[in-house]
Order: sequence, then C-alpha cells, then structure tokens
Amino acid sequence: HVDFFALSKTANESGLTDINFLTQRDFLCKYGIITRYKGLANFALLEEQSILTNQLHRLIDEDKMGLLFKVLEVKSIAGK
Repeated sequence: HVDFFALSKTANESGLTDINFLTQRDFLCKYGIITRYKGLANFALLEEQSILTNQLHRLIDEDKMGLLFKVLEVKSIAGK
C-alpha cells in the first residue's frame, strides 16, 4: 500500500507543483497505450491479437486493474 497523500505532500513541499493522482486506466491512456496496442495488433498474428486484446483489457478495464491501481504523477520542469 502506498500513502499517496504523504508522497504528494512531500513533492509539493519540495517545490513540485505539477502533481496528479490518476487511475491506472487514465495514466496508461494518457500516455498512449491504445495507440501502442493498435500498432502492435496491426502486425500481430490472429492468436497474438487476441492475447494483446486480453492484456489491454486487463490493464485498463474498470472492472479489472484499470480502477484498482493508482498512479501519482509528479513532473518537474528542467532547471527548476
């Protein structure tokens, strides 16, 4: 278990202000998992496409890992 409140508080106290709390689904979609999936699926054999589809759904579906896991995104601007 992760104490996201404590982590975000520490990041903020360290001067980092671009802090986002996301679900795994939102995080992966934000950074292109659907685009990556489509790119892989286009060149995969039919059996591999099925595996890729199942893996994608396991990671992002709301009734699977998509809402269960959380991400604390902390970004720093270079030079600050």
